[in-house]
Amino acid sequence: MKFIRTILLSVAALLMMVRLTAQPQLPRIESQDIVILYDNDVHCAIDGYAKMAGERDHLLETTPNVCLVSSGDFVSGRALGSVSQGEYIIDVMNAVHYDYVTIGNHEFDFGIPQMTHLFKELNGKVVCCNLWKIENISTGYEATCVPMYDGYEIRNFGGKKVAFIGIATPGTISSSTPSYFKDDQQRFVYTFGKENSSYAPHYLVDEVQEQVNAARHAGADYVVALSHLGIDPPAITSTELIAQTTGIDVVLDGHSHSVIEERTLNNKDGHPVILTSTGTAFANIGVLVIRDDGTLETRLLPCSDIPYIHPGVQQKIDEIYKEYEKVGSRKIGYSEANLTINYPNGKRLVRTGECSLGDFVADAMLAVTGAEIAWMNSGGCRSNIPAGTITFNSIFTAFPFDNQVYLCKIPGQDLLDALEMAVSYLPTEGGVFPQVAGFRFEIDPSVASPAEMNPTTQVFDLNKGPRRIKNVEIFNPKKGKYVKLSPKKQYTIAGTSYSMVDNGDGLQFPHITIVKRGFGTTREVIEKYITDFLNGKIGKEREETAGRIKIINQN
Repeated sequence: MKFIRTILLSVAALLMMVRLTAQPQLPRIESQDIVILYDNDVHCAIDGYAKMAGERDHLLETTPNVCLVSSGDFVSGRALGSVSQGEYIIDVMNAVHYDYVTIGNHEFDFGIPQMTHLFKELNGKVVCCNLWKIENISTGYEATCVPMYDGYEIRNFGGKKVAFIGIATPGTISSSTPSYFKDDQQRFVYTFGKENSSYAPHYLVDEVQEQVNAARHAGADYVVALSHLGIDPPAITSTELIAQTTGIDVVLDGHSHSVIEERTLNNKDGHPVILTSTGTAFANIGVLVIRDDGTLETRLLPCSDIPYIHPGVQQKIDEIYKEYEKVGSRKIGYSEANLTINYPNGKRLVRTGECSLGDFVADAMLAVTGAEIAWMNSGGCRSNIPAGTITFNSIFTAFPFDNQVYLCKIPGQDLLDALEMAVSYLPTEGGVFPQVAGFRFEIDPSVASPAEMNPTTQVFDLNKGPRRIKNVEIFNPKKGKYVKLSPKKQYTIAGTSYSMVDNGDGLQFPHITIVKRGFGTTREVIEKYITDFLNGKIGKEREETAGRIKIINQN
C-alpha cells in the first residue's frame, strides 16, 4: 500500500512539473511594476492576438500598469492582409486594444493613402519620429518637411513616466515600392530624413536623439524605443543606433525577425541599453518589466505555451477566418510537387539561389504573357506551396503582394546590368535576387560587386570593373537551345510592376518600354497558368530546380 502511494505521489509530482514547465515563466512582477507587452513582425499571424490579450488580462490581476505595443510589420505578409488591404488586421488589433505602434516597411505595401487610412482606423497611437512629408515642393517657396506622425508620447504609470518613441527603417523606400514615395513628376514627397533626403543615416540618429532629448525634457523617467530597424545591414541597424545615441533605456526591435530575449549594449556615453526582439509571426510575446526600484528586465514567452486566451478577441479572429474561408478555399488545381522557397533543411533559399517555387512563378509569367524571358523578385515569394490541393489561399499565402505583371521590352545590356544589381547582396540575402525563366546565367560572388545603392535616388548605380554575372544565355525555342545574350538586341521580358518600372529594391531598367499591361497580379497569372496551361495539375518533376542559376567560385 505504501509502495502504491509512493508511486501515485511521484506521478502527481511529475504531472505538476509538466504543467508548470508547459507554461512560460514570467519575470517577478509586483503591484507597482510597469509591464509592457510587445511584438514585432507579426505579418498577419492573427491567432497570437488572442493570447496577447489574454496575457495582458492575466497581468492586470497583479498590476494596473500594463501596456501593449508593436514594433511594426503587422498589416501585410499573408493572405489575410492582402485580401483585405490590411483591414482584417486592424480589426483584430482594435479588439486587442494596442496602446502604441510604430511603422514597419510592410505597412506601406498597399500604398501610403491606404496606410494612413488604416492608422486612422487603429485605436492605438502611431508613433514615428522619422517619416516626413515634403510640402511646397512644386511651388516657388522653400520645400519644408512636415512629420507624418508624432515622434513620441509619454504615458504616466502611477507617477512614473515612460516615453514611447517610434522609429522606421530608412531602407523602406527601396525595399517597399519607391514610386509610392514620389509625386507624378517622380520627385520624392515622402522621406525618412527631414533634411529632404530619402535616406541619410546620420539624419536618423539626429532625429531620434532630438526626440529622446525632448521626451526627457518633458519629464520622461524612461525612454522605450519601438524600433523597426533590425540588426542586419545595409540600412542603419538598431545596434548602430544605440551606439550613436544617449538617453534610450530599451529598444524593442523589429524588421530582421531576430529572436533576442535580452541583450545589453552600451550607448554613446557608455551606459547600458537593453535590445530585444520577439522573432516573427508571434513565435514569442515579449515582456518588459520596469520595476519600482528602477531595474529593467525583458523576457520572451513562447506564444504556444501561453495558456490565456481572450474570448472576445478569439471570437473576432474566428469571424474573420469564417469570412475569408469563402474566398480562400476556392480550388485552383492539384500539385504532385512541393514548390518550395527553402533548402531541404528548411533554411530559406529563395533570396540567395534558384528554388522550385521561383522557377514555377517565372514559368507562369513566361507562358501567360508570351515573353522571351521572365523575372520575379525573390522578396515577392513568401512561402511554400505544398503538394496536394491548391486553393486560392495556397497561392495568396505564397504571393501576398498585389504587384501587376507587365510585358515589357529591354535591351540585353539592361538585363546584364539589372542582374548585377540583383546579386550584389550575395552571400547575404536580398529580396532583389531574381527567379527567372527563358534564360540562364552564372554568378561569381568572389568578385566584389560593382553595384552600389545610391542614397539619394534609392536605386543602384554601377561602377566600372569586373562583374559577378557570367555567361548569360537566352533560350531560343526555334533552335531548342540556349544562345549567348546580345547586349544590343531587344528582348521581351515579363515581370512585376514592382521590379520592372517602380524601382523595387532599387532595381532599374533605364531603357525599358512597357508593351502590355492587363495580365493581373502575380496570383492571377499563376492561377491562369495552372488552369489554362497545365490543365489544373502540377507534375512531380516541378519539385526540382531547372538549373537556370549557377553559383561558381563559392568560398
